[in-house]
Amino acid sequence: MLRDAFPRCYALAVLKEGTLSDFGHWKGLNWVWTIRTRPLLFGWEEDQWNMFSTFLVCLFVCNNCKDTIAWSANPNGLFTVGSFSRALEDASVKKYNIPQLLWKGFCPPKIDLFMWQLWRGKIVVRELLLKFGMINIPDKECPLCSSGVESLDHFFLKCSWSLLLWRSCMNWWGVQFCINNSVQQWMEAWCGLCPGFKHERSWNSLFCAIVWSIWEVRNKCIFENEEPNVVKATEVVKFRVVWWFKHLGKRSTDVIQLLLLNVKDCCVDSMITKKKIILDWNPPAEEHFKFNVDGSVLSKSGPAGAGGVLRDFNGNILCLFSCHLGWLDSNADEIWAIKVALGLCISNLWWVIRSLLFGAAWFAAALGFRSAVWVSESFLLWLW
Repeated sequence: MLRDAFPRCYALAVLKEGTLSDFGHWKGLNWVWTIRTRPLLFGWEEDQWNMFSTFLVCLFVCNNCKDTIAWSANPNGLFTVGSFSRALEDASVKKYNIPQLLWKGFCPPKIDLFMWQLWRGKIVVRELLLKFGMINIPDKECPLCSSGVESLDHFFLKCSWSLLLWRSCMNWWGVQFCINNSVQQWMEAWCGLCPGFKHERSWNSLFCAIVWSIWEVRNKCIFENEEPNVVKATEVVKFRVVWWFKHLGKRSTDVIQLLLLNVKDCCVDSMITKKKIILDWNPPAEEHFKFNVDGSVLSKSGPAGAGGVLRDFNGNILCLFSCHLGWLDSNADEIWAIKVALGLCISNLWWVIRSLLFGAAWFAAALGFRSAVWVSESFLLWLW
C-alpha cells in the first residue's frame, strides 16, 4: 500500500482516504494530481515527497474506461497463485549482507552496538540533526576538517583527518588500500583485506578501534574543544587492539609488553593454528615411477573429480593432474582416476622408459586387494 511505502507522505496528507476524484481532476485529456498537504515541508521530508510524486506520474488514468478490479502482479490482470507467490517473494524482507566483523566479539559490547548502528546508518551525525531541524545550517560542517557536511560517509571515510588515521593505522600492517564510497561497502570489504588468516581477529578489531577512535576524537573536539591529533589517535588505536585482543582472547601476556612489540606480530590468534599434515608416502623401488591417484564424489552420487601426482624413486614430482569427471557414482571415481593416469602414461610413453607403480589405496581396499596397482613394461595391469 502507498501508506506503507511512503509513510511521511501519508502523515502529511490532509485527506488520507477517499476516491480517486478526491485526489485529482481532469484538465482536458490529462489527469492532474492535487494532493493537499500541510504548507511547510522539512528538508528531510522533501526527498520522500519527490519519490511519491515520481511514482504518481507513472500511473495512467483512463477517462473513458469503466472501473474494474485487476491483479497488478499478473500482466493479464487475473489473479493466480503463482503470481501471488512471486509477488510475495519480491515484497519479502530485505536480506542484509551482514559484514563478518559484526557481533563476533572482536570488541566490547558497547562498541559492537556502535558498529551495528554505523552499518545501519543510525549514527547521529550533523547531517541527520540538520534534517530534523535541530541545528542551523552553519553548524553542519565536519568538526575535524571543516571542509564538508558531516555525513556518515564523509566523516568516517572522506574527511582528510579520518583518512590520515586510516593510512597511519594500516601502514604498520603493510596493507595498501583504496577507500570505498560508503561506510557499508567499506565494512563489507574490510575482511577481504586481512593480511593473513591467523591475524583475522586482530584485523577485525582494528576496524572497530579506528571507527570508535574517530568518533571519540570528534566528541572531544566538539564538547571539550580538544584539537584532533593523528599521532595520538594512532597510538590509542594500537592500545585498544592489543587490550581487546588480550582480554577478549584471555591471553596472559602483559599489555605493555605487547605494545613494545610489533602489534601485527603479537596479535596472532592462539585459537587458530595451522594443523601439520604428516604425509606417509612410500617411494617406489629404484628405477621405478609411482603414480598416486585419488578420486572424490560429492555424496554417494554427484559431481566427481580426480587428481594424481607422478614421482620418481627420489620423490621428485614429474607430473600433476586434476580434472572434473562429471556426474559419477561413489564407487566409480577411483577407477576413472586410474584411467586418466593410464592415459597420461600411454600418451607420454613413461611405461616404455620405466616400470610404473600406481597407488590407489581406497580403490584397492574397496575391492579387497592390496594398495598397489602395477604396470609392467608389457603394460599388464595387476591388482595385488
